[in-house]
Amino acid sequence: MPGQKFVVLLKASGDRPAFRRWVLEQYAPGLVSAPDLTGLTVNLVDVTPNLGQPMSTAGAKPADDDTACDATLELWANGRPATLDKLLKDRTLADKANIVGAYRLSEHPKFDHQPVAKPGARTVGFKFQPLIQWRDDVSVADARRIWGEHISIVHAVHQYMSKYVQNWVEEEIVAGDVPRNGMAQIWYSNLADFEQRHYGNDQGLAIVRADTTRFIKGATPLFTSEYVLKRRPR
Repeated sequence: MPGQKFVVLLKASGDRPAFRRWVLEQYAPGLVSAPDLTGLTVNLVDVTPNLGQPMSTAGAKPADDDTACDATLELWANGRPATLDKLLKDRTLADKANIVGAYRLSEHPKFDHQPVAKPGARTVGFKFQPLIQWRDDVSVADARRIWGEHISIVHAVHQYMSKYVQNWVEEEIVAGDVPRNGMAQIWYSNLADFEQRHYGNDQGLAIVRADTTRFIKGATPLFTSEYVLKRRPR
């Protein structure tokens, strides 16, 4: 996978829907031409699924709580881009939102059957992004190893996913309210597949919960729509 991946979490200081529109339609498009960015994606936290089953990880919170954000920006670059540092100091952005976390990630794709959308168009379906905190009694190396092994359960239980990526936090650039050690990214081709078939049944939920609580202390789920403004090279 070429380059490095960064994510910035933005929380609106005012009208949340208006801020999301502004990020997508005005702010982020101005970053597309930055020569040091090889990829740019906007995720708007604007999906409200009807959860028939609780989230599997311990300490999971709803996406509209005080720790959540309203949008995330994913940036790819060959090294740390100057555009990221300018973004972190941007007064126009600061007037509209707080940066509630920024991280350098290492990306570990597991599978991808997701249809490719045109640049700027919304990706089909929706994107589920839990922000993950490791258990205090599990080392980083062990947590990453167990998470990597979790893919066997993903294949067995989450059969309707269209794409799955594990992201490890390699560097905390702007600290969040709690430590963030990872971010899962899970795509579904439609919302109903997530709402009705994410775990399959109660047994699937129990299997996932038993495995994830081995290494996850808590997670903040973000339910998002994805817009790829600049597609990075493969």
